[in-house]
Amino acid sequence: MPISRNRRKRSKSNQKTALNSNQLKARQSNELVRNEVTLYQGLIPSPEMMEAYKNVDPSIPLKIMEWTTSEGDHRRKIETRIVKDAKSVTIWNSIFGLVAVLVIAALAYLFMINGHSEDGRWIACTVIVSLAGVFVFRKQLEKRKK
Repeated sequence: MPISRNRRKRSKSNQKTALNSNQLKARQSNELVRNEVTLYQGLIPSPEMMEAYKNVDPSIPLKIMEWTTSEGDHRRKIETRIVKDAKSVTIWNSIFGLVAVLVIAALAYLFMINGHSEDGRWIACTVIVSLAGVFVFRKQLEKRKK
């Protein structure tokens, strides 16, 4: 954020004049100092600043406008990529979760048919309860964030 400041300067005649301390205090108390601050926020400068840039080099305002246009295009591309990546991550998470559940279900089944039915039941129950807990707690966390 550029900041410009303009201050009223004392004339040279005031600086050269020798004043005693009483006159100096009186003059300082009556003197008015004006501060002006100009602020802007955003990609495109104000019209006054663009005019000042144009006085320096006539091509600068056009370059600034082209830069802001290309910056907007770049941001839109990045946001599109983020959305696509989030979608693909969600799909891959679902695929890996399904594969993990199927593998654990197959292991529990193998335990049960090979004479370890109690161990197979514990594996199956543990996985089912864990998955249910993950889904329930995730929804509760999402509700708290909102």
